[in-house]
Amino acid sequence: MKIRIPVLCAALLLALADPASARDLVTLDAPSANVDEAKANYNADNPDRRLRANVLLPEGYDPARDYPVLFLLHGAGDAYTS
Repeated sequence: MKIRIPVLCAALLLALADPASARDLVTLDAPSANVDEAKANYNADNPDRRLRANVLLPEGYDPARDYPVLFLLHGAGDAYTS
């Protein structure tokens, strides 16, 4: 079995990376021109049907700085509370 150098380098970088830590979980309104909020899923956590997203802010968050982003999307029929 032949291990390629780029794969080995990527694995090494991931192993040496500092772990991220979250400071705060905030819920933001996330309106969309492509979604009619009146047709959005209703549930007990979202009685007004507003489109929202949960965001984990990193330790030492500074809104003036750019950060890398990882988007995790819920499954069909779920909401931001899933």
